[in-house]
Amino acid sequence: MPGFSDGSVFFGLFGGLFAIIVAHGRGGISFRRVLLVALASAYVLPHLLAWIQPYWRASPWLPEITGGMVFLGAWFALAALTLFERKGQPRRVPIWAGLLFATCMAFAVPVLVDSLTGAYQRPSLRADVNGCVRYTQGAEDNLDATNLCDHEIVVGLCLPGEENPSPCAQSIVLAPGDSTLLDRAGALLSSIPGNPDGYTLVACRLPHRPSRMTRTTGRGYDGVCLPGG
Repeated sequence: MPGFSDGSVFFGLFGGLFAIIVAHGRGGISFRRVLLVALASAYVLPHLLAWIQPYWRASPWLPEITGGMVFLGAWFALAALTLFERKGQPRRVPIWAGLLFATCMAFAVPVLVDSLTGAYQRPSLRADVNGCVRYTQGAEDNLDATNLCDHEIVVGLCLPGEENPSPCAQSIVLAPGDSTLLDRAGALLSSIPGNPDGYTLVACRLPHRPSRMTRTTGRGYDGVCLPGG
């Protein structure tokens, strides 16, 4: 049986709801077909996005798209294509118009929220590449960070007082295979129980910038990647 990926539940729900919306005014769609579309969306869409991402990133003229932007766009599309419709009447909002509206809102809303709050919110954050880095304990307070991936990354160590919207003061670009020393200044890792305000490590793709922000639980920090400046 094929495995599902992160986000499969969201894509499955969206696929099923979108099938119902498209079938509006065309005699409807059976529950069995909605279920089949939902299952196909849950399996295919995450794998399709994972396959597209490297090619998308390789084109500098294409805008960066985050998971938060996809989430916002999906629900704006559903809202635009359902709120103005009436049962048994012809569609008022064309499918293409709803998708165009959703795309515009997916890009505009995060920027607006960032400007109003004075900090980058989660839909604006870029994906980290923490799996590219190996950290080892160095002499005294040093940490030795090595880039394990085949592309350049920027590694950041945020100390107490350093957080979104400012990048980590210790942010160093590493070429593939390169290493660097980071100074934790005697601080303990922030994820250690009882030590929520320690240091935080995060690695990002260039030109994004390592930083951190308070966890949704309100205790401790998550390492995050801010949009490139």
